Amino acid sequence: MKNNNAKKWIKRGIIGLTAAAIIYASISSYLAPLSLEAYKVQKTSIEDSFQDEGTVLSKGEQDYYSPLAAKVKSLNAKEGMSVQKGDIIAQLDISDNEYSIRQLEGQLQSIQGQERGELTLNRDLEIKRQTMQVENAQRDYQDAIDKYSKASALYEQDAVSKQQLDDARLYMEKLKGVLDDQKVALEIIKNSYGDPNATKQYFAGLKKSIQAQIDLLRSNTSKGVIRAESDGVVRTVDAKEGQYVQYGEKLMTTIEGTQIEIESMVLTENSVDLKEGMGVRITFEHKPQDFVFDGTVSRIDPSAEETVSAIGLVEQRVKTIVQLSGDTSMLRPGYKVDLDFIISKSEGAIAVPKRALFKYQDKDSLFVIKSGKAQLRNVTIGAETEDMSVISSGLEEGEIIILDRKATGLADGKRVEPLE
Repeated sequence: MKNNNAKKWIKRGIIGLTAAAIIYASISSYLAPLSLEAYKVQKTSIEDSFQDEGTVLSKGEQDYYSPLAAKVKSLNAKEGMSVQKGDIIAQLDISDNEYSIRQLEGQLQSIQGQERGELTLNRDLEIKRQTMQVENAQRDYQDAIDKYSKASALYEQDAVSKQQLDDARLYMEKLKGVLDDQKVALEIIKNSYGDPNATKQYFAGLKKSIQAQIDLLRSNTSKGVIRAESDGVVRTVDAKEGQYVQYGEKLMTTIEGTQIEIESMVLTENSVDLKEGMGVRITFEHKPQDFVFDGTVSRIDPSAEETVSAIGLVEQRVKTIVQLSGDTSMLRPGYKVDLDFIISKSEGAIAVPKRALFKYQDKDSLFVIKSGKAQLRNVTIGAETEDMSVISSGLEEGEIIILDRKATGLADGKRVEPLE
């Protein structure tokens, strides 16, 4: 009997000790501090920005167009070649012009011989011949009108210079004069027979008409040599030697490599934050170290353009131009760069990771470690980036906040310690 009682007391003792151990463990667990990931608050520079890509462009691009319909005789400039102002970069074959000049000079000599010999003219034959001259002049004049219209359209698109437009206009006006002279000569022929003065007037008008055509061809001959208008580097050559080019057809493009800017096609969802004068950080990837430049937005197109991305997505983008500062000698037109458009920037701001923040009773809050315990703190949030939030009030530099805001057991007043 005594043994049985002893066993009961032993069992009760074991159970009691076990319960006490469990209670002690529970109390110890409750009283033990939670080890949590923490963050020491410090002042920092923080910026709100968005990223895009850009392409380096030359601000000094110069396009060269053919001033004549002719065959390309020679191209003296190749892609990548440096040229100086005044260098001959292309020559057009104007041998047809020279042949036509010799023909007209022969006609002029013949007319002068007829005038001296006072030859009797066959009225019908001369009228027919002169009518053909009028028709030829009419076709040339219409062709000049078409060329001027084309040059005007190209000028509106900044594709030709003011000088090229003026040349096209003068060319048209000269041919108008030739046409008028031919018409006058035709009327003189019709009324010249039987009147010596009329015959003299006829020859004068005919010679004037021929001379005008010669002068026009000679002026075109001088346009066969195309020279560089400024120092630069040949970017593209669009024509080939031996190729027949039309008036206004592009021959080549040169660039002034020291004057560059960045063009970026910004997504419309980001373009609402664009402002002229806003700061931009430009990064050109390079090993072992990237080149970084400062820039500012100088121009924003008023409308968006539809583009197709590399993976085939149709996007709406806004063309934006960025001006660079500092030494940009390592950049060349055509280079690709990464851009950070800086919406706002705060210097010496108190900022914390966003994951530390939560809503408590409709207020922005976080946990601060104070005297080894979690303290619930209401704060005011200012500017934000993708990962960080600026705290404009409610937090001081040097305080330690808890990042594991969803940790089991975390509550206001709970003992905590930063995780080592």
